[in-house]
Amino acid sequence: MTDGREVTRVIDAEGGIVQSTLAAPRITVSYSRKIAEAHGLPQYENAEAYAAVQADVALDGSDRHAAIADAFAIAKSAVLTQLGVESTVSDDNVVIEKLIANTGGTVVASKPKAPAARRGSTGTTGPKKDQAALWAELSSDPSKYFDNRNDKRSDAAPDFKRKGTGEGLWLVDRDGTDNVAKYGVTLP
Repeated sequence: MTDGREVTRVIDAEGGIVQSTLAAPRITVSYSRKIAEAHGLPQYENAEAYAAVQADVALDGSDRHAAIADAFAIAKSAVLTQLGVESTVSDDNVVIEKLIANTGGTVVASKPKAPAARRGSTGTTGPKKDQAALWAELSSDPSKYFDNRNDKRSDAAPDFKRKGTGEGLWLVDRDGTDNVAKYGVTLP
């Protein structure tokens, strides 16, 4: 933080300063975050976001700590929004991330090793999710899913993967069932 910034100056005929107006000192706060595939990204992919926020502080510096806290909360919230991580800001400016866990109690970040290891149609551990609801959600709000149809690394990988939870949807199940026809969905 610097002292006040001079924004105007009035100079007399001899070059002396008659009047000078100062603006509040300015702080800059930045925040960056990197997330990996455990947060719903495709396998081996990371995402990174960065935000910087400038804020003015009172000339006497009395609100410096509050200004830093406010700027930090704004920067962190912006980064989490860019990364698609749900969060809220409490009344005392604490950014709280919403953690998502499946009903089995553990979010599994590992991927199946081979097609035979694929667990159901969802790719998650714990109780099987309602497939009809997942397909309906994909049809109504495809922004909640990664579309992996064009860049699948193996046939075991899902065609669509739900952001945040990692639940997978396959166009054709391992038993040959056409899920698009079965659930009557419209693909994005």
